[in-house]
Amino acid sequence: MIDRTVRRLLETGDITPEHLQYALEEQLITNQSIVKIIVNRGYITEARIKDALEIYEYEDIDARSIDISSAVIKMLPLHLIRNNHVFPLKFENNQFVLGMVDPKDLITKDTVSMFLGKTIVLQRFKISEEDYQYLLSKYVHLFAENKETDVIITETNSNESHSHDSKEEAKADPILSIPIEKIISRVLDNALKKRASQITVEPGYENIRIRFKIDDTYYEEARLPRKMYDNFLNYVKQLGGIQNNDKSFHYSGHFKYTDTHDKKEINIVLNGIKTIQGDKLILRPGYPIPDLKSLFYYPELYNYLNKVTGKNKGLILVIGSAGSGKSTTLYSLLQHKISTKHQLMTIESPVKYVFENYVSQVEIKNDKDVELSELVYEVSKHNPDILMVQEIKNEVWSSLIEELALSGMLVLTGMRAYNVLSAFKKLKRMSFPNFASI
Repeated sequence: MIDRTVRRLLETGDITPEHLQYALEEQLITNQSIVKIIVNRGYITEARIKDALEIYEYEDIDARSIDISSAVIKMLPLHLIRNNHVFPLKFENNQFVLGMVDPKDLITKDTVSMFLGKTIVLQRFKISEEDYQYLLSKYVHLFAENKETDVIITETNSNESHSHDSKEEAKADPILSIPIEKIISRVLDNALKKRASQITVEPGYENIRIRFKIDDTYYEEARLPRKMYDNFLNYVKQLGGIQNNDKSFHYSGHFKYTDTHDKKEINIVLNGIKTIQGDKLILRPGYPIPDLKSLFYYPELYNYLNKVTGKNKGLILVIGSAGSGKSTTLYSLLQHKISTKHQLMTIESPVKYVFENYVSQVEIKNDKDVELSELVYEVSKHNPDILMVQEIKNEVWSSLIEELALSGMLVLTGMRAYNVLSAFKKLKRMSFPNFASI
């Protein structure tokens, strides 16, 4: 019998009917699984099997046609269903069928599994947002009949022990039982898998909202209970090398994270700012630097930039909004110029990507770490041909870049601006000399 995995691989075209026929013939002799045979024969890799199944793993299901029993519905609390846009559909033979608007949400999957217990097998199916809302409105009255399944966590003045309170909270919302490092790992893995340019963590009075920025658009990824916020914040700050007693209204740091999917190490840049609800966090993954040529749709633009950077003197300014790819472009430019003939340096705050060889990277934690004149003098002593300064942030950085660009080197830098005209206006306000008359 051909199992589901093999059928999927045939559907995706990763294996051919001829491959399957060879595998079936060999199976009669070796009694090995078909999947193991096609991997051993080199028809497909295990990594490709995983990727193919992730795309086609979750079948759509006509949720409205299922007659859902009240006993099945009451297996999950209402707040878990509402917060995560899931709905229980069926339970038989120790298998729990769950309809999910986003079946790839691993945090929700872990939360439901934790609530159901280890002995129950969870099966995920994709349902539409419209079907989810239909089921919720149709069956919501059943939860009112059984309010004890939807425990509301409230603060009390009970004299019971803290451990007992923690158990009650975990029972009310099972996600509280999941270790915070595992939740953060899930968030980072999902962000890397979806190629998010940044992760925002926004505390509210009732929950923590986590959103991913993908192709310049924000998408909500998850909502966590507010009770998790302190542990979440402290753990992320610890990763980023930020002291928990730091009273600054903003801070930045970075840390290394190993993607659990492909085991690649990624640099994550952390920025935090204090709000009345708590610290808002921005996490920016440093993906592998793309080839410079791949960033240009028109070859003429790439050729022109190649010509300009070949002079090894002057200033190249990359402009764009936050998360638009300024740093990616700058790093690609720098990588493109790596050779034994060039002396390459960077001044960054903080370092977003670490080059393995041939680039000397200087990290400045904040503007107070070093005097401007001292920094210019020390960098000039190393006589770099090409220097990347991460971003023109203010007049201090503007003056720094002016001094360095006039020293006979090529300076690459970025600036947050909507378009070229607004960039000129910002430079004028910063008293950048060549733009003072604009």
